[in-house]
Amino acid sequence: MKLLIGDDDAASNQEIVKLVRAAGHEAVSAATDDEVVKLLSTAGGRPNFAILNSSTPNLHGLDICKKFRAAPTLYYTYFVLMNGKASQEEVMHLLEGGADDYLTKPVNPEDLAVRLKAGQRVLQNEEKLTKITQEWKTMLDNLPFGIACQGSDGELRRANRPFFDLMGYRDMKAVLNKKLGDTVVRFPSDFDELLTNIKAAHPFDRVEMDFVKRDSSVLRLCVWGRPISLNGVVFELITSLA
Repeated sequence: MKLLIGDDDAASNQEIVKLVRAAGHEAVSAATDDEVVKLLSTAGGRPNFAILNSSTPNLHGLDICKKFRAAPTLYYTYFVLMNGKASQEEVMHLLEGGADDYLTKPVNPEDLAVRLKAGQRVLQNEEKLTKITQEWKTMLDNLPFGIACQGSDGELRRANRPFFDLMGYRDMKAVLNKKLGDTVVRFPSDFDELLTNIKAAHPFDRVEMDFVKRDSSVLRLCVWGRPISLNGVVFELITSLA
């Protein structure tokens, strides 16, 4: 594992880094919010385990933890927050804020060793799940047809690469979480019919619809629809050239 130790107390940082390396793991340190966020956001070789002081004048571990928990990402960061308080209320506050575990300062080597082993187990399982997710994404992105998943109001929640390619969109953010009727479905009547099927959870096969590409040209597609229920997605469209 590669750990990030974040504390504006230099002596504490050095001691924890020393203990982590003695346990056979990599370790880097940071003393400010900006340094921590930069290291955790690095594309290659980013730490996947962070031990941060929960709140100091220069480093606010709990706020950083909340920020990363709210951001969509394929990669999980295991957060252990630490401070000098050990009350049950404080621990609950940190865990409810997104922390995986808690350490009391000054850090006891045996307590740290237990947290390292627990975090390693979680991250190993997360790595397996991430690999499975990436394999499925690769498979979906290599299908010869587009797949688009809608929310209850017809907003585009997710889609595979071929769908965006059909629409001529390289920037997925331009249409994600927006209603298809406001972006790519050409006729309001088609979107209204689609919305009726979504709300009624009614499947349909091979319906031809006109879609508007990013360059404003019109593309006629064959569309199949199926109701599903998965993390806010209630309907799935399969699209191919008519």
